[in-house]
Amino acid sequence: MGGLILLPPQVSVAQTAQAISECDRLAASVFDSTKPIAIPGVRLENIDFEKAIPACEAAVKTQPNNARILYQYGRALNAGKRESLAIETYKKASDLGSLLAANNVGTLLSRGYSGAKPDNKAALVWYEFAAQGGVDIAKRNAADILEKGDGLAAPNLERAAMYWRSLANAGDPEAAESVGLAILDKKVVPLDSSEAVNHLTMAASKNRFVSADRLARLLKDRNASAEDIQQAAKYALLAYQLAFSAPLDSEEAWLPYQWTSFGLYDTLVQMGAKNVMQTAAYNQARADFPPKHGVKFTVPIECGTTKEKVNVYIWEWTREYPQTDSHADWVRQAKGCTFPQETVESFRRIYSIALENKVSFPDLARYAFDPKNQVAFKQSSPPAQTRESLAAQSSARNQSDTNITPDETLGLAAVAVGAFACWYWPDQCKELAWEAAKSGSTGARQEGSPISP
Repeated sequence: MGGLILLPPQVSVAQTAQAISECDRLAASVFDSTKPIAIPGVRLENIDFEKAIPACEAAVKTQPNNARILYQYGRALNAGKRESLAIETYKKASDLGSLLAANNVGTLLSRGYSGAKPDNKAALVWYEFAAQGGVDIAKRNAADILEKGDGLAAPNLERAAMYWRSLANAGDPEAAESVGLAILDKKVVPLDSSEAVNHLTMAASKNRFVSADRLARLLKDRNASAEDIQQAAKYALLAYQLAFSAPLDSEEAWLPYQWTSFGLYDTLVQMGAKNVMQTAAYNQARADFPPKHGVKFTVPIECGTTKEKVNVYIWEWTREYPQTDSHADWVRQAKGCTFPQETVESFRRIYSIALENKVSFPDLARYAFDPKNQVAFKQSSPPAQTRESLAAQSSARNQSDTNITPDETLGLAAVAVGAFACWYWPDQCKELAWEAAKSGSTGARQEGSPISP
């Protein structure tokens, strides 16, 4: 009697469809045009990998040569930090035709995976393979590596511009801005004389602050015709409005951008452009962002465990608080860093003294924070603990910032010493107002303006 032959269990069509549908739901990419229309897709960082990995693993077993399912399985593994298996799966999907999978191989190589060092040179090969197949995100990634040159023999802006132009022609304002700025900065050869203006105009129309600002300056300086001046004013005002309304956690919210962009607009109005702002708003902006030089200070900030430096600009304006309050808020929101509270409080104190005594705030701050004038504070001694802290701060700043040149304003050491001085000796800090007034505060050397974004 012959034995029974056992066949492997067959997966039904319904089971296959269910497995694929579940993998689609949990791990399909928002960028994948081959996914079912009813599936919205999910971003990599939002994948529920604990559910997506077994779901896509089951789907792969039913259709092991399905490029899209393999790509989605790779995404689930990627999200779950199983990166070695993820890159292997992406490569299989790429071999079967998934260009998005090829892009993701590049991303893992560029970032470094499973303990491996980042390899931008290898990543670029995968990015360009996907980019040549028409994947926009791969074009951006390739252009980013080519622009910076990290891991390459040298940056290649001309090759990066090839991808930027392709993206810009498809309506990408960031790419249009990149190629426009590269042309203005003479890093890329333009295809024709109007290419930079055309790209920046498109990017500015999509509310790109830097494009609006640079376009305004370009038009102002190009021929200075009446038409150019009026167009320049249009874009300068747009730049000001974008900076004024920018969320505090954005780069555009850096306060000096309002100052420089309105200053440009005001200059263009003085050159003959029609003012389209309401009179009250225009006059208030002129009071808050006057066409005068400001003073730049370099202040230490803490970004987690890293110590960095940030430039702080102050000038005359009409608000009830100094610009350093806005700088501190922006550093916290946009950079995730901490601005020294004693420095904030000292600038507030100096600002109050300047208003009370009707002297220049920028000049008083310069005078108060100038190490040459710290002798004024020696007439009164702080408590021993405070004195030691002040000495330690001064010594640390001087040792760590010897690379700051005199024309970079006062540097960290002066700001640290001056901040502590006005913090602990408010009465003598007030006396500086009179000293500044007597010495003729308007005669102090000023620096830091204009600044270009």
